[in-house]
Amino acid sequence: VQNVTFLTGENKIERTSKSNLNFNYRGCNLKGKLVIILEATLLLKKGNKEEIESKIKQNIEIRKIRQPLDKFNAGSIFKNPPGYYAGKLIEKVGAKGLSRGKAEVSTRHANFIINNGGASARDILYLIEEIENRVKKNFGIKLEREIEILGEP
Repeated sequence: VQNVTFLTGENKIERTSKSNLNFNYRGCNLKGKLVIILEATLLLKKGNKEEIESKIKQNIEIRKIRQPLDKFNAGSIFKNPPGYYAGKLIEKVGAKGLSRGKAEVSTRHANFIINNGGASARDILYLIEEIENRVKKNFGIKLEREIEILGEP
């Protein structure tokens, strides 16, 4: 990303460069702000089409195997703490397969909570908090949420 044009909450169009975006793990300084990204300029490298298509197919196949893409979910729930995988920590505390109502910690990848049809926000939030508590108690690690909760459950 070289630069981004966005609409602010005050209905102003602004443009900023890569150096002002402060990219980090899964975010930048626009995250959490009331903005709508209108345009982004990307700097891409030329590559071999067949190699790129093969790599994309390979990545998709790996995700199909490891992640519950066939179920309704919101993606990864937690960021990986430095030196750890959130999914592995969640497994180690026995939360894989844990359920509440129609919400369930995926048995395929423990960092995903799936909606088995009619799960409430309250049930999903209960599982998130239960995972946070178990990981903190067992490993002393505070998991950081990757998802953002909007509104009240």
